[in-house]
Amino acid sequence: MNVTLFKTSDDINVMNKTLTAITSPIVCSPTIDCNAETPSIILAYNSAYLGCNYAYIDTFNKYYFVAPPTVQSGQRIKLDLTVDALYTYRDAIKNCKGLVVRSESEGKPSAVVDKMLPINPNREEILSILFDRSPFFNGTSPTITQTARCWILQTM
Repeated sequence: MNVTLFKTSDDINVMNKTLTAITSPIVCSPTIDCNAETPSIILAYNSAYLGCNYAYIDTFNKYYFVAPPTVQSGQRIKLDLTVDALYTYRDAIKNCKGLVVRSESEGKPSAVVDKMLPINPNREEILSILFDRSPFFNGTSPTITQTARCWILQTM
């Protein structure tokens, strides 16, 4: 089995990630309880491996997220991997055709208007009343501040 280690700064939900190779393919053996979805591999220690957060295994033909590497005794490093289905199957996903039945969007309306929603997609704030005291904010909460207000939403 060959594994190639990468570094990426893209978010996990990005399909077309930008990968920077940290290594050329490394020949390795999987751990005893290895599977294609969540494999664990042990490599000879190399400080460059500490900076990786992404990997490709040619045997499985899949791309993986790498959990923070674990340095082990005997100059070894363990990498626990989890498959990245978006990047692994990106071509198949891009070639899928679908029918949008319902659409919702937060804030601004999406490109697909949901005609089953009886509200106007152009949001307009008519009146804002700041509640200084509520069951959710009593003025002393460490998690809710004055800028994180409590709101009552009414739609017509």
